[in-house]
Amino acid sequence: MSELQGISRITLHEGKLGEFERLCARFMETVRTRDTGTLEFAIYFNDDRSECIVLERYEDFEALMQHGANVGELAQELLTAGTVTSACLGESSPALKAQLEGSPVQLFTPYLSLEMPVETTTSKDAPMPDANDWNQQTITEFRANGGRVGGPFEGAPVVLVHHHGRKSGMEYVTPMMYIPDERDDTIYVFASKGGAPSNPDWYYNLTAAGEGSIERGTDTYRVAVRDVTGDERDRIYDEQARRYPGFAEYERQTAGIRTIPVLELRRL
Repeated sequence: MSELQGISRITLHEGKLGEFERLCARFMETVRTRDTGTLEFAIYFNDDRSECIVLERYEDFEALMQHGANVGELAQELLTAGTVTSACLGESSPALKAQLEGSPVQLFTPYLSLEMPVETTTSKDAPMPDANDWNQQTITEFRANGGRVGGPFEGAPVVLVHHHGRKSGMEYVTPMMYIPDERDDTIYVFASKGGAPSNPDWYYNLTAAGEGSIERGTDTYRVAVRDVTGDERDRIYDEQARRYPGFAEYERQTAGIRTIPVLELRRL
């Protein structure tokens, strides 16, 4: 089964901030020392610390179940500190549906993202195209037309980024929009994931490896990967949002949840 993600919004009861912060510390310690398949567990507060968002990411269904067993008692204590609404994001399965049945957690399955888009349809009865098929069609079109593609990417600079799974070692190829650095042979890509609350897998694959390779136009070459931060990141992202307003919307959607990463891919 593929990775699963979780997102929870917690509205704290009056006077419960201190209790909640202590619970957060216990949650983190439990996840760090007992979970083996949890890939991400992060807590974000709003400005007045009356609400928070919890982002979670798991290797698979078994990892999610292990986490639930490890933090079960803490989760019950959490309900005394605040009101919780939660969602699970990922591919559906009979086991996952059975686990969530009767619980307040809603399941949301993949539909669209910038990195792996699918064609939309106006008929609710028409079959949903497979995201991997669309991805492969984009790659084929890119290679057949010297790096030019149509559809959602038409007219935009697109690059094919090669990266390897952190655990599987499998090679993946992901089409991405980019912005070039006019000073040298460097480009910047954006881990927007269509404004989703968590980063895409390819971001973790590239930053873990520190390098990868790209197909740009008709050229293929290796690149060093750098996670751009601070004012430099903001300047580059703002320019991308100016050129393509959809990126401004992605940043609005992720405000208070995550900062969309910008990666520098520099030719080696």
